Amino acid sequence: MTDSNTTPEISNENNEDENLRPNGNPKAIWKSKPTKLLIEFLKRRKRDVQTLTKRGVTAKKVKAKLWKDASVMLRNHNYKYSPEQCAIKWKNIKRNVTLSKKKFCLKIPV
Repeated sequence: MTDSNTTPEISNENNEDENLRPNGNPKAIWKSKPTKLLIEFLKRRKRDVQTLTKRGVTAKKVKAKLWKDASVMLRNHNYKYSPEQCAIKWKNIKRNVTLSKKKFCLKIPV
């Protein structure tokens, strides 16, 4: 007889836990290969990426689908990242590029 108060075991097959940092830190660990795959995916979806800066109902739908598709693509390559993790990673990539450009410009003597 099964106890109705017990939680069924969750298969690790669809679990993002393996990409999380130890000690319960919710930040995902992104290695080089999945990061490159994400960037290549976004290059192919350039029109959708351009929608990320827009607002409105249509833009929200495009954003949600873009990150879901990115997550599915990564899963097809055996990397388990959620759509939210993909969106955060892209935001961080853009921020790091901007910071690198600013830092580079400061080093160039005029």
